[in-house]
Amino acid sequence: MIIEIEDKFTRISTLIEFLNNPNISTQDLTKFLTLKTFNSYGAYAVYMMRLNTEAHLELMDSFGQTEEQRAGWKAVPLDQELPATDTVKEDRLVWIADHSDWENLYPHLIQYPNSTKLRTLINAPLYMSGAPVGVLGIMCENEVKPTSNDISYVDIVAGLVSLHVSKQQNRNIQLEERGAYLTKRQITIIDMMGRQMTNMQIARELGYSESTVRHETMRIYETLQANGRREAVALARKLGLIK
Repeated sequence: MIIEIEDKFTRISTLIEFLNNPNISTQDLTKFLTLKTFNSYGAYAVYMMRLNTEAHLELMDSFGQTEEQRAGWKAVPLDQELPATDTVKEDRLVWIADHSDWENLYPHLIQYPNSTKLRTLINAPLYMSGAPVGVLGIMCENEVKPTSNDISYVDIVAGLVSLHVSKQQNRNIQLEERGAYLTKRQITIIDMMGRQMTNMQIARELGYSESTVRHETMRIYETLQANGRREAVALARKLGLIK
């Protein structure tokens, strides 16, 4: 038991370190959770869903799912009787451990464990401002009957993921606000930077002095709070300002 607890503590510490990178994508996160955080459960897929304004759970991202599975989870009405929707509606962890649980709790879904490698499905609520607004789903090929330590472990991981998603959304809002201050000339310069053009090449193309381009570049970095060309271009693409 001590070894198991120490192992979970190590995994949580590793996840915290991974989440310290503000630039990781939800795809990166679901992959990490599958291969590192929940691999001891036999996890082969992890998905994240969020509640939209139309009372649907929509897929944020996943790792390990087939395209057919992803397509079926793009938008799920909240009034459907499913583990993911029950997780949000009832604000609780839904842990379907084995075939008996599937038969007793979701008999209309029994075809999934019968026809795929899915044995255990874990759905934990994701929160924002204290309210359940999404789902972290773990699909396992092992039968995992939860102990109290397992439940605490999943709750902690879901809490860390919730915090990361919330911070990411706040950063995106702030980024959009900063991006609105870029001028058309600055956006043009970023686009040229994205095409690997030097300041001298940009100056010649636009008919400006190299000093002007350098000055505008510094303003771009300051506005986007970027550390250099690569990050500025990446942020501009994220905002849809350039291709």
